[in-house]
Amino acid sequence: MKPIVYIEKRFDPNTLPKEPSKNVPGVFYHGVTLSGEYGWYAALNILESGMLQTPNYVAYWEPNLASSHNSVRYREIKDLKYRGQSSGGLTPMAMNFLNVASGIRQGLHMQKGSIKYTDDQEKEMIKRSRVEIKFEIERRKYAKNAVSRLECLYIADNEATIREMFNHHPDLLIFKVKIAEALNYTKVDSKWYEEYLKTGERKYIKKYWTGSKCNENISSWEYLVDGLIIIDDHKHLAYLNTYKEELEEEFEFNISTSQERSVFMAYN
Repeated sequence: MKPIVYIEKRFDPNTLPKEPSKNVPGVFYHGVTLSGEYGWYAALNILESGMLQTPNYVAYWEPNLASSHNSVRYREIKDLKYRGQSSGGLTPMAMNFLNVASGIRQGLHMQKGSIKYTDDQEKEMIKRSRVEIKFEIERRKYAKNAVSRLECLYIADNEATIREMFNHHPDLLIFKVKIAEALNYTKVDSKWYEEYLKTGERKYIKKYWTGSKCNENISSWEYLVDGLIIIDDHKHLAYLNTYKEELEEEFEFNISTSQERSVFMAYN
């Protein structure tokens, strides 16, 4: 398994979006946990550019990445399980539940920075990896054109859904955002994902990917966005900036000396 590196790609944020007509109208929200495993990664991207991009979107406008990037949707399931996302950009979801999990399956002792995962942490990683791979298998069966959970930005149209996504994490920071350019997006009900976690019944994965509403009285839509979101929240941007030094320290802790410094793209 190749190591994850962080490459730096400087760009002018004013050059994005490339095609503004591909925006998705509406008011949307995105969550970042500052103390979460990859919260620093998203937060530093936001501080640097005021936006977040999926790997597919970066490959869409950056020819150097495009030449080596291989979207998750085109990889064989067996390869995802045992080799991870072995070529191109990675989302935090793919870093954990594809690449780290595949290393554990190979018998490697994985670590975060200089700290090794415990046996319980590795078991939980494999458990979650199995869930995400099952959802990817069923996506290809029921909604092959839908955005994969493994290479998207998770967006909601209300703050309550974001809080549920993050299990009401105490360090959750919710940003108001614009979906400035979507190569694709998929609207699904997050409650079906929760039902599957509770029961393990595959019928809930089908309901998730076919766009069924779980409860007519509760708004629990999540938008799986493959593209670009722009932060439209000056108050929370200013608050996030007060953590910049701490986030930089977290970044340094999470990389080895063999990795390049960047806040733009995790690459394999």
